[in-house]
Amino acid sequence: MISQLNKYNKELKNIHVELDTLPLGILVKNGEFYTHKTDEKGIGITNNPQLIQQLARKKYLLIREKQLLANIKILTNFTSKHNNTSPQELISTFTKTYQSLPTSYFHHPSVTEWSKASYNKNTLYSENLIYQST
Repeated sequence: MISQLNKYNKELKNIHVELDTLPLGILVKNGEFYTHKTDEKGIGITNNPQLIQQLARKKYLLIREKQLLANIKILTNFTSKHNNTSPQELISTFTKTYQSLPTSYFHHPSVTEWSKASYNKNTLYSENLIYQST
């Protein structure tokens, strides 16, 4: 999640840099004609495809910026509240009385039973076995 948050922040920074290079105002279409509207003034730009493209790009970037800000807020909120502590890390916060106990004491009984249960072992290709387990 942290990497996704960094990715969003980087994209947001790039959007801000690009937005600074684009013209002020918005694109308006009246029938067949495009208008570049700034404040209350509108200038016809139907014959200026480059400006039309820049204003279209600007609209896209502004909407994407809103999405990124929402996603960043969600991820920031989640990561600040999410606690993904490992069992061993959690046990290390206990008093010494509890820390001195075997870790198996803290597991659900089914986990301990499962680890001690016998099972049918595959005897094929025993020479290829590389991992030792108990």
